Amino acid sequence: MSKNTTSYGTKALTILTCTIALLTTGTDELFAGGGAGGGSKSPRIVRIQNSTPSGSVEPLLGLDTVSIDDIGNAPLIPPGGSTVGGVSLPFRMGTFEVTIADYTVFLSAVATRSDGSNSLVVESLYDSRMLSDSNIAGITRTGSGTAISPYAYFAVGDGKKPISYVTWFNAARFSNWMHNGGSATADIETGAYTLNGALSGTIIRNPGALWWIPSHDEWFKAAYYKGGGLNSGYWLFPTQSDALPENNASSGTNQANFKRLGLFSVTQSDVFDVAQNYLTAVGTFVNSPSPYGTFDQGGNVEEWTDTVLSTSFGDSRITRGGAWNSGGLNNDVGTIPTALPTDRSSKVGFRLARASIPAGAPVAPSGVISVRIAGDSGRSATIGRGEVTQFSIRAGSFTIEAHDVQNETIGTSRTFTSQIRTSFVTVALRNGQIVLEEAPAGSDF
Repeated sequence: MSKNTTSYGTKALTILTCTIALLTTGTDELFAGGGAGGGSKSPRIVRIQNSTPSGSVEPLLGLDTVSIDDIGNAPLIPPGGSTVGGVSLPFRMGTFEVTIADYTVFLSAVATRSDGSNSLVVESLYDSRMLSDSNIAGITRTGSGTAISPYAYFAVGDGKKPISYVTWFNAARFSNWMHNGGSATADIETGAYTLNGALSGTIIRNPGALWWIPSHDEWFKAAYYKGGGLNSGYWLFPTQSDALPENNASSGTNQANFKRLGLFSVTQSDVFDVAQNYLTAVGTFVNSPSPYGTFDQGGNVEEWTDTVLSTSFGDSRITRGGAWNSGGLNNDVGTIPTALPTDRSSKVGFRLARASIPAGAPVAPSGVISVRIAGDSGRSATIGRGEVTQFSIRAGSFTIEAHDVQNETIGTSRTFTSQIRTSFVTVALRNGQIVLEEAPAGSDF
């Protein structure tokens, strides 16, 4: 078997090249100015997160991610197996599996009409078993897929359980949609993967992908690597344990939703019930995260990776993670299951990875770049490339937004810091430039 080598995309956030000073004052106000004045105080570092700028196309969906650190970590060398888990570039992993609610938003944006040239693609994105299989339900679809009667999609229940019955190609189109902004008009055929209508074959991730299906190495590192150094070693299970997880206490440690010693997690019975939903809401096992803070990499549903293995059935994709109906063997580091990318199953779903910002590695600006600072008072200023603008806003209630040519935006309000769970970056002055770079989650600004 031959293992595919994939390329890793990194998100290039930008520097605003203009003369700007960020200063702190005794009244805790944030100032920016150029040309005159200035001051001798140290630049203020401001915490920001992903959001949407005024006037841009608003994303319909946001996915929580965690930073996978320890860049250049040593891989694991399993007995008789190939090395796995070593990753040389920074990235962020989805905190949770893509949920039924997430996938419903995606379908509602891109799969309402099947009466056009992309009818096969649209029809491929939904499977009726997403509703009819009571073990994982699901999503209901109404309508005929026409202009008069477009498809409409609705999550069954609260939609917090992971989606399943998705092919690798479904996950790739979801990645493209997120890569292109996750809006009602975002393209699903190009971006992270160039599909152009493909429903079969071997597709490789494009350089510069912003969201993607994680590679086997990326998935494995996020699940098992102990972290805290480049030679920290690997846990046997993605619950920070070398002991087989339990499956009976959502608030306990070392727990996962898988079939342990014949017992289903949800029912604690060895009797299979065709009418029982066996999934748990993502993140249910709140005290059993992976070392980096992801959840359910050892249970709920297996997950697609974008790593190809050639098998007797053709080019397959590695799938990872335990599932609600698996016996736990797929939780450990030694088993490498695969599936054809066109396969669908009640036990296979996916999560996404996304590009990270290399700390201290700003990238030259391109396209339309601006920083907008606005306060509750309504005063605001937009600083374009080369402009010199002066403004002063109280730090207790301000918003800073920055965006690049892809219209990916960053912004925050200090008052909502406690609710932030996605990408964190810092804004700081570096030699007359505003620089955006990675910052440790949990630190104050």
